[in-house]
Amino acid sequence: MHLKVLFLMALAMTIATTSIAQMPEAARSNGRVSSIYEEWIVSGNETMGMSGLALHFKATQYLDLGVGTWMAVRGNRGGFITLGVDAALRWPLTDQLTARTGLFLGAGGGRDGLRLAGGGLMIRPHARISWDVTPWLTLATGMSFVSFP
Repeated sequence: MHLKVLFLMALAMTIATTSIAQMPEAARSNGRVSSIYEEWIVSGNETMGMSGLALHFKATQYLDLGVGTWMAVRGNRGGFITLGVDAALRWPLTDQLTARTGLFLGAGGGRDGLRLAGGGLMIRPHARISWDVTPWLTLATGMSFVSFP
């Protein structure tokens, strides 16, 4: 089971890397690094603070593709980490406001990860509204749902 998930993860990263390599130069140079913090409800009374770090590229006018990681930074599961790929659709609302919705697919483990993540697969659909404060700073609010099937 674990080898199957790792193989699928490697395949997904290969597809994402190949797609990025085939993008026009303008799309490849239009990347961004983002960091995010979320509180995940793990069980009835347990929460876990998660920090995400990602590198995204504009593949088309409305599609972002990227790679990322999620790491436990608060709670009883320090050391839990996932790596994965992310795709998001972007809808400009104004010059500074943008709506985004997407899907992160990852795999990982770590401290008590077998009980939390089962076979290792992590699925995280997400939606958010972001505000471009400056060319180098974007603030966002949104929601996500994380599952470990």
